[in-house]
Amino acid sequence: AWEQTRERQLKRRRRTPEETVLYRLVYNYHELLEQTWEERFQPTYGVLRDEVRESFYKYLDCGILLNGCARAVCETCRHSELIAFSCKRRGLCPSCDAKRALIFAEHLHENVLLPYPHAHQVFSLPKRLRPYFKFNRKLIQHLYQAAWSAWQECVEDALPGTRTGSVMALHTAGDLLNFHPHIHALTLHGGLDNAGNFRPVDSVDTEYLSRVFSEHVFEALLNDELIDSETVSAMKS
Repeated sequence: AWEQTRERQLKRRRRTPEETVLYRLVYNYHELLEQTWEERFQPTYGVLRDEVRESFYKYLDCGILLNGCARAVCETCRHSELIAFSCKRRGLCPSCDAKRALIFAEHLHENVLLPYPHAHQVFSLPKRLRPYFKFNRKLIQHLYQAAWSAWQECVEDALPGTRTGSVMALHTAGDLLNFHPHIHALTLHGGLDNAGNFRPVDSVDTEYLSRVFSEHVFEALLNDELIDSETVSAMKS
């Protein structure tokens, strides 16, 4: 199996996104989607953002030689190939999304993450609070701040005098493609003291971590006057 895969990789062939089902769907129906969005989908999913329209247009140009390309030439044998420009969009284009993910993962591994244990954590919201984030995406920053503050306080409580770290990424959809904003975090499973020595966390108090995260989220929404103290008390009960 590996030899067959290697042979395919050595014989590079231009990808043909125009032959995929996804490309045909976007090509044939993106205009209809824009025309009917306000009536059919806006009450449920909010306004169709300009970023979505731009992603459609960029994706339709991605990997198509007619829309722009570069010529790569081998300095030894002078063999040349045309390489189509890519859209470099995330979330829609499978090719560019996969490339971004690989480059980002390599960057984390080589330049960012310390050679110590890390843990994967997910910080999510109850359904009652999700609509606020659906119709005002600027509120997403509160999720990052709350998740980071919660993990930072959790480590400081277990290991006083240390500093920890985390890399976080936002996901806005659940398994059923429903709007479900949540944070995936790759956290340093411990902290560094003033001398630079790593001290691991023996165990994570998830109840404490969840409680601190919720307190920061509630505080942010209260400060923005989106909820009141009665709502907070009801949800805590």
